[in-house]
Amino acid sequence: MDKRTFWVMFGSFVAFALFYTLLPPPNPTKPPGMEEPPGHSAALVNPGTPTTGAKTGAVSGAAPQAGGAKAQLITIQTRLYTAQVSTQGGRLVGLQLSQYNHGRPVLEWPHLFSGNRPPEDSTPMEMVKHELPQADMLGVAFAGNPGLTSQAAAVVYSARTGEAPAPTTLQVGDSPRTLTLTGRTSDGVILQKTITFYPDNYIVDFRLLVHNNGKAQQPLQAEISFGEGPRPFAQHGAMFQSGWYGAVYQTGGKVKDERPKDLEEPLLIQNPDWVGYSDNYFLSAFRPEGPVAQAFVRGVPVHRPEKDNEVELVGYQGVTLPPVDLAPGHQFVSPFRLYMGPKDTFEMRKFGHTLENALDFSTDFLGLNFLSHLLLAVMRWFNGFTGNYGLAIIMLTLLVRFVLFPVTYKGMLSMKRLQKFQPKMKALQERYKNDRERLGKEMMEFYKKHKVNPVSGCLPLLLQFPIFFSLYTALLYSIELRHAPFFGWIEDLSSRDGLYILPVIMGVTMVLQQRMSPPPADPVQAKMFKWLPVVFAFMMANFPAGLVLYWSVSNTLSIAQQYVINRAHIAEPAD
Repeated sequence: MDKRTFWVMFGSFVAFALFYTLLPPPNPTKPPGMEEPPGHSAALVNPGTPTTGAKTGAVSGAAPQAGGAKAQLITIQTRLYTAQVSTQGGRLVGLQLSQYNHGRPVLEWPHLFSGNRPPEDSTPMEMVKHELPQADMLGVAFAGNPGLTSQAAAVVYSARTGEAPAPTTLQVGDSPRTLTLTGRTSDGVILQKTITFYPDNYIVDFRLLVHNNGKAQQPLQAEISFGEGPRPFAQHGAMFQSGWYGAVYQTGGKVKDERPKDLEEPLLIQNPDWVGYSDNYFLSAFRPEGPVAQAFVRGVPVHRPEKDNEVELVGYQGVTLPPVDLAPGHQFVSPFRLYMGPKDTFEMRKFGHTLENALDFSTDFLGLNFLSHLLLAVMRWFNGFTGNYGLAIIMLTLLVRFVLFPVTYKGMLSMKRLQKFQPKMKALQERYKNDRERLGKEMMEFYKKHKVNPVSGCLPLLLQFPIFFSLYTALLYSIELRHAPFFGWIEDLSSRDGLYILPVIMGVTMVLQQRMSPPPADPVQAKMFKWLPVVFAFMMANFPAGLVLYWSVSNTLSIAQQYVINRAHIAEPAD
């Protein structure tokens, strides 16, 4: 490897590391439809399409006046989550995932010495935030009508399941359960929210019905808030372990994203396939099942006293419905499909509409998203045999090195041949040291004559870079690897090794590999290579432990390959 090639490679690695540090990346069968409220099937006009429609009968079910009933909290329990719905404003006020918790802090040396390690936070992951009052989940507002908006937030809804009043705890067993909330404002506008929960997925169906039960025409344009999404990703204090948090949406089959800090102006989305708010591992998304004027993501400034009253933009998502001029006795209906759960490919596919595209590994700037998905699929397959993602990473490393072995072997052999030819090459350099053009020509003739490629020794390392970055993003953005243990002190392969044992092992294997490899001819380059293990060990100390495990095993296999190369016979160069 010549000096220029070395510096290009080294600079590229540092540049990519800095990129992830300073600019963290921003990657079925439809369940049964919603139940119709009792007595409504014939009354609805073209369900799913906001319309003034024909005159309908009064909405069935009790519809209390604003402030006329006491609010209650209804708990919905499924195998996958527990949710809470408040009849005050008809809002979804909580949804906790049963199979995912916040985990535990990284194990560090002070914890071992003191014996006082922070306990695991077994609190279930909460998918509903409450920082912004205007962002209440399933809250309804009316543009240009603050009075009706405040009533919609204050009214206490009646709650029913089928023909009966809703219990305080609604169990969702083997079939979907529908909760129907009905409320009435003082001027005769009836709001009905129908929410359907499913037992075996993270999908929630929601339908808003607005009925004018008054005596006057009602010009209305409703807005529905779908909340602020999950809580932001915890970064575990790792320098390179960047967390993504923000809006992600798909329109026309193309996925885009936006961080909250960039929402000084509202993000308006026309004809969305779906819109969501996500962190690295969890997603809260919705899809309109009927016409909408536009979806939106808005940023609201919030003062942070803990940060010297710094102003931070907090985003939330929602939709604006088409305006309607609602005559007395008329109504409109607008249905939606929601997803609130992990960014698990199999679960998101149940939602349909390519929601799995929200699992964007953020490596498209290199064109490597496909490789991240491929590596993750292979790791899943290996994990099916081993039941341990650490062992799956080791098996993946063996597979990668097996595939790259012909190129690696050829590159190592070329480096050894170059070492044999060093005296001849130095003689040429001395002979033509004052004629760089002639020296270049003679060197190329020399390489051609002896069938030596001066850059072939770099190819194995260059081929590792795409795999390195693809595996990095797969580890950091795949829900399967979140909190996945290996053994002993490695309790989370997606987080750093707090004891720094794996980075030290990686550095030691790099030193051993260097000592077994032919030294560079250039003294400056030789000194740089000498310090390279220290630089890499320091940089990798804050990368996910799974990535350091991959690199350490890869180095160990390189040592074995170098041992084989060193025993190979290389003929002395002919004159």
